[in-house]
Amino acid sequence: PTPRLASPATCLRGSAGLKLERAQSAPSPTLDRDYFSFPDGQAWSLPRTWLCGEKAHRWRQRPAYRLRAFVAVRQDGDSWTDEAGRPQTYNLRQGHEVMDVPMAQLEKPQRFRPRGRPGAGGGCFLERQRLERVLEGMMAGKPLPPVLLEVLGGSRAKVANGFHRYYASLILGFKELPVEVPKRANFGAAAARPAAKTAA
Repeated sequence: PTPRLASPATCLRGSAGLKLERAQSAPSPTLDRDYFSFPDGQAWSLPRTWLCGEKAHRWRQRPAYRLRAFVAVRQDGDSWTDEAGRPQTYNLRQGHEVMDVPMAQLEKPQRFRPRGRPGAGGGCFLERQRLERVLEGMMAGKPLPPVLLEVLGGSRAKVANGFHRYYASLILGFKELPVEVPKRANFGAAAARPAAKTAA
């Protein structure tokens, strides 16, 4: 079922990651968790020991303006560095383009716990180390690949590749997501912008 507006998320913790489950009721916030919001106002949380809230707070104090999306490679042949520090070249698929799409226009992505791990099931599974690397890269202004979307007629576009980039963007308060989509894709993104960023 679709989560209710501003309904906090409850989380089941694992050694390698985190499984997010959106609660049907609204429990009182606990002091051992950092709370963030989806574009529709629904809350979700992470363990405070992950320090994501603290890092995001410090990062927001630094820039003179607020970015609307993370820095992304946008042209075929652009260079970027992967999580292991290796240089990579971005290959923009033929017939595709990169644009900034309001996150409110996208389905909330879900990712299941890998098979064989305790607690496999529905919800969203975040890997702590992966999330930390993506978050650090965004805060440092390092170009990252745009998120890949699954665009189906008659429904909201879904994140096909970029799960941690989506949640890291929420943590940093971004309103838009750089995405690679087929040209002239029709997914209700009337406000999508091919431009990079704007100051708040």
